[in-house]
Amino acid sequence: LGPHDPDLPVVIDPVMWVTYLGGSEAVYGSGLAVDAEGNTYSAASGLEPSGGPGVTVVKLNPQGTQALFTTTISAPGSSYPSAIVLDSAGFIYVAGTTDSTAFPTTPLAYQTSGGGFLFKLAPDGSKIQYSTRLHASPAAIAVDASGSVYITGTTSSDFKTTPGVFQPQIAAGECPA
Repeated sequence: LGPHDPDLPVVIDPVMWVTYLGGSEAVYGSGLAVDAEGNTYSAASGLEPSGGPGVTVVKLNPQGTQALFTTTISAPGSSYPSAIVLDSAGFIYVAGTTDSTAFPTTPLAYQTSGGGFLFKLAPDGSKIQYSTRLHASPAAIAVDASGSVYITGTTSSDFKTTPGVFQPQIAAGECPA
């Protein structure tokens, strides 16, 4: 923005479109991602026709007028996405929390139990590439150019870390930085 005359009102209207997702039941959305073509991706819970359990990923066209796909990862209980991100190839990553003991995991999952989850979907939403559970409550995720996933959030002492990391266990008091 350039210089502004303080006697003139500033009008900024960045809203391109607004839409509803779901029906009369409560829908809890969290996270939003936009690809290079302007398509919007949203992750929500409660979008199943019954308003039932599961995490649903919806891809909307750039105008917000058409759902290009809707994919639901179903599990009994409650599951709430907290973050969604895309990588440069268009793969979709969603993290969140669940109280379901049956939230799906894929072979060789990092963890198969815990109150958190992370899954990766194919760019067209047709297939789970991987799904893992976490002994954590993810708050945000990022993916770098090589496809490595970074997660931040809260956890407890049963969180599994990898060898050689900065802080392999919960420390007493403050962070030892």
